[in-house]
Amino acid sequence: SIMASSEGPLAAITSEADASRRVALLEEAQAALSRGADAGAAASAATDLLGLLADSDAAVRRAALAYAEDLGSAAPSVLPTLLPALRALLGDGSPAVVKRC
Repeated sequence: SIMASSEGPLAAITSEADASRRVALLEEAQAALSRGADAGAAASAATDLLGLLADSDAAVRRAALAYAEDLGSAAPSVLPTLLPALRALLGDGSPAVVKRC
């Protein structure tokens, strides 16, 4: 399980080569977060999330935005770290990503 990673819940996702697998893993992590997974551990993975928000694949960026939305609700202290990346996505080249913003 990705949640068992000692490097944080998103570390395994950032090293996954396949974009569709990164999306699936992000969705799993988001589901775990909404089931009450440790938001503190998730917040500690903000650096990994920043990388996923800047992913070269639009579907990954969109899934990362969905995760960021839930993380921001669960651990508001992470929002100042994420805001610059979220603001940058407002100008994303993918309409699906901008719509998710």
